[in-house]
Amino acid sequence: MAKLKETPVIFVNQGDIKLELNAEYRFKILLLLDGAFLWMPATSGHWDDPNRPGAVISSKFLDQMAIGAGYGIRFNFNFFIIRFDCGYKIRSPFEDPYKKSQWYSFKEIRQQGLGNVQVAVNYPF
Repeated sequence: MAKLKETPVIFVNQGDIKLELNAEYRFKILLLLDGAFLWMPATSGHWDDPNRPGAVISSKFLDQMAIGAGYGIRFNFNFFIIRFDCGYKIRSPFEDPYKKSQWYSFKEIRQQGLGNVQVAVNYPF
C-alpha cells in the first residue's frame, strides 16, 4: 500500500444543509413487535455564507451525499413504543484517502458489527 504524503484530515463540520430521505418497510413479527428495514440517503452541503468563502452548493452536490441503511425492531404498547435500531454506513460523503473510494465494501460493512445501535422510547402516533 502506498504511503500518503500528507496527514489525513477528519471532517467534523457536517455542513449547513441537511436533506434526508427515508424509505422504510415495516412488517409484523409478533403481536407487539414490528420489524423494519431502512434506506436513508442524506446530503450535507453549504449555502453561500460570507463567513465561509467557497462554501456553496456546487455541481458536485451528489458527490457530497452520504448513504446509510439499517434494520430495527419496535415494541408497540398502548402508551409507549420502544425501538432498537442498527444503522450501517454504505457511502461516505468524502473520499477515503487510503482506498480512493466513497463506498464501503461488503467486507467493511460487515466489520461494522451491529453498526450504530440506537435505542428510543417514544409516544405512539
